Amino acid sequence: MAIISINKGDYYYNYDSPRLAKAAFPTHFHQLYELMYFISGKATFIVEGTEYSAGTGDVFITRPEELHSILLLGGKYTRHFFQFSRAFVSGLYGNCNLLAAQDARKSGSRNKISAALVEKYDVGSFFTRVQDELTTPRAESAVLVQSYTVQLLAQINRIQRELEPAQESGGESDAKLRKIKDCLKRHATENVSLDQLAEEVYISKYYLCRFFKEHTGISPKQYVSVMRIHHARTLMAQGLPLTAVYEQCGFSDYSSFYRTFTKVTGITPGAFNTRMNKPAAL
Repeated sequence: MAIISINKGDYYYNYDSPRLAKAAFPTHFHQLYELMYFISGKATFIVEGTEYSAGTGDVFITRPEELHSILLLGGKYTRHFFQFSRAFVSGLYGNCNLLAAQDARKSGSRNKISAALVEKYDVGSFFTRVQDELTTPRAESAVLVQSYTVQLLAQINRIQRELEPAQESGGESDAKLRKIKDCLKRHATENVSLDQLAEEVYISKYYLCRFFKEHTGISPKQYVSVMRIHHARTLMAQGLPLTAVYEQCGFSDYSSFYRTFTKVTGITPGAFNTRMNKPAAL
């Protein structure tokens, strides 16, 4: 099957069978909601420190800024991949909030819909219908793609609401995690010490590090690196030269920026710029 892809700004769909030189996608996040449907292959899917086994027929869901990574158990997999903004579904179908289940759940919980539930509720058929419309586009395809996506979200919302009606919201620990993340994001491009950050959220730096690692799977320093590189990618996509990018993202020199960018994304800044069809200016 050839690559099928469509990008409409607030909606992105991709079907592919990539062969990967590396067996892992490093920790990252998106500003969009994300759905991934495994057609074949096996992996470990890690979301905010929670590990899930991923195999044929499973569906995974992440919401904006939910940290996740994938460790593939083999060099190849096939998947359907959706990303969409809140704007894509906001205001559709009256008072039905298609994102209610995603917004209510605790970070790193209920990210997986098992293959058994996918089959029982016929979730996979919506992915297949989108694929069919994009493979052979017709006059009605754009409308049908949106319709199938909305139906998919409605079905997922129903599954999570009906099967786990008493699921807890984030509670005190999730509120504390959000507070720490907000603090780290505010100061991500600054040279602020861990002592200063801990003081701002009224906890010791030792507790901050332990709590954050326990709930996300990465350290505060690693999270700041992810935030900086996310910001860097945005600036690079806008065409800023790399000298301006690394300075605006809090790096003291280009070499440290280069090392961090490559570690977080798996590619060099120059390779990223090439993908964006922009020269790697210095």
